[in-house]
Amino acid sequence: MFASDGVTSCCRCANAQRRTIELSADELWDELARRYIEAKALSKVEMQKALINALSQVAPVVTQQVSPRTALSLQQQLESEVMKLSMQPEALEKKARIEAEALEKK
Repeated sequence: MFASDGVTSCCRCANAQRRTIELSADELWDELARRYIEAKALSKVEMQKALINALSQVAPVVTQQVSPRTALSLQQQLESEVMKLSMQPEALEKKARIEAEALEKK
């Protein structure tokens, strides 16, 4: 419900607060439960405050460039692709075997 949409942190927080106020008690309960916050004995206003507090404590997402040391070399990329391709026939055979067994049971 409160997905990141590229808006600056301050605007996102204000929008989340506005949307929190518009939620029904059941929707508030669900949002708090998703965040492992106990809402059993809370009034609607208390649930709104708890959700706003939880949303304001979310750490910002920091993107980072992949270090050349941790990036896969061309050789590693090729080996990975070869391994994926070599595993495909095995996976298809296993799937066909499972489907055949399922048909035999019917």
